[in-house]
Amino acid sequence: MGTIGEYYYNLNVLGLSLKKTLEIHQPYIFIYDLFIIGFIIWIGLQYAKYRDNGLPQWFVSFVSTGAKVGFGMYLGQTVALEIVDLGVTALSLPTVWNFVTLPLVFIIVVAVDYGMSLCFFKIPPFGFLVGRPQWHVSRLWSAK
Repeated sequence: MGTIGEYYYNLNVLGLSLKKTLEIHQPYIFIYDLFIIGFIIWIGLQYAKYRDNGLPQWFVSFVSTGAKVGFGMYLGQTVALEIVDLGVTALSLPTVWNFVTLPLVFIIVVAVDYGMSLCFFKIPPFGFLVGRPQWHVSRLWSAK
């Protein structure tokens, strides 16, 4: 709602051009970013506190693995989005259902991306695709 208000204010009150109105370098976005970064830091601190006090081991392992393959998820998100897009397009749902199933599609994209990155992380020599190579050139030369 704040973004819509800012858009209206910039376009109609300040009289900015559409290009200037749509720029992401607005003060509102800066405040939003500060809030989101603070929230992420708070979640991380809460996780650290509860991890030391007995979170389930499967969850700790899941988060630990996610931290290792997180950069690979960043790199592979386009592939995961394309895979899920092919599936959603094949279903040819009405527009309303596309909107309703958006949270489910988001979860599927993250799961596909996590799975791809985990496979690349575990199977040599594909670790370099997720920024975690299983072997290094320096080890090849030192073995001789």
